[in-house]
Amino acid sequence: MVDIVDTNLSELTTDALDQLNTHTKGDIAFIGCARNQVALDGRIVGKVPDARTKAYKKWTSLHQKPEIYKEIQPDTGSAMAVAEGLISEYGQRLSAILVWSDPFAIGVMRALSKYHLLPGKDLAVMSFDDLEFSSFLTPSLSSIWIPKTELGFQAILHAKSLTSLKRNWTVRNIIPGKIKYRETFNPYK
Repeated sequence: MVDIVDTNLSELTTDALDQLNTHTKGDIAFIGCARNQVALDGRIVGKVPDARTKAYKKWTSLHQKPEIYKEIQPDTGSAMAVAEGLISEYGQRLSAILVWSDPFAIGVMRALSKYHLLPGKDLAVMSFDDLEFSSFLTPSLSSIWIPKTELGFQAILHAKSLTSLKRNWTVRNIIPGKIKYRETFNPYK
């Protein structure tokens, strides 16, 4: 029996891709990162496919769109280098980049500026986390808020309930995130 405390990353990814597809005219790339599987002793024992990556690949297949997925090391510089490669390879066919996290999106935005492209005008950019700085960037970064504090709080409550309640069913606690549209992509302006 496995209980889950999670957010709706797959649904949010699909919603973002649907909006990008509706409001842009070209291909949509995804810059992602694998999640590490960690043993109880702290050793990394493998890689786990991320929900965002799986949702992107499923979405491109379902919509018969080219899969332009680039997996990077988890750092801003890698995101910048990959974005430069995407711009060089796809040029004007590329209309949007969905990015695994806000810090990586900074690298993407830096790459766009090197090519004199303006995020939100020349190329849509969306990311995940909605970290505080996202709204202060110029242009401000459209980002998907992930309820990290709420997930932690619910996990503690759930663990506490497991110690006091004997049950024979599984529980799925899904705390929804939210898309925060700003200047790098806003279908409502």
